[in-house]
Amino acid sequence: EALTHYTRALEIAPGLTGSGISLARILTQKGRNDEAIRILDNVIQRDDGISVAHSALGLAQEAAGRDPEAESGFRRALELSLGQNREAIFGLARVMTRTGREPQAVDLLERMAKNAPEAADVRGELAQAHYLLGVRQLKLGDLSGFTAAMTRTIALDAEHGPAHYNLAVAALESGDKPLAREHAVAALNSGYELPPGFLEACGVSGTPAP
Repeated sequence: EALTHYTRALEIAPGLTGSGISLARILTQKGRNDEAIRILDNVIQRDDGISVAHSALGLAQEAAGRDPEAESGFRRALELSLGQNREAIFGLARVMTRTGREPQAVDLLERMAKNAPEAADVRGELAQAHYLLGVRQLKLGDLSGFTAAMTRTIALDAEHGPAHYNLAVAALESGDKPLAREHAVAALNSGYELPPGFLEACGVSGTPAP
């Protein structure tokens, strides 16, 4: 229904900025990214100074797999908002993690977290950034960096199943079965699907209570 009404609003008054941005967001959610990008390009052509138009454009470009363009949109949104557009910060961090810049993504979100330490969305995005940094550190053979990143992940999000699983694997490989069991149970209770036989390998018999 919103899609219908915003479309009609723009038919009546094509210059309605708010309706254009809202319509583009809905189209992005529905996977119609090219349409969303076209609408947002038109909005920005009329007024280049709207931060949320640029961050919405970044989201549409990100969804379309156009990371370099998405990054430009997010950076422009941050420039216009003096660094305050949360949507743009989150989007830029995601692009960074997908393009091999996990440390920069973590730094960006850590700075944001200092200003909003209890914000659930900030903690969630930061936890995932640390997790992806840990995955990268493991690929590079940096086991201490891997452990530190995974530990930071669960400090931010105690129910991050993949991080608990990775820490359980590391503990099991180092011979620390009690720690492996602790993380394996936490991963299971978070809803993460463990490989067959993994709980038993960690010394867990039966299904542990949440």
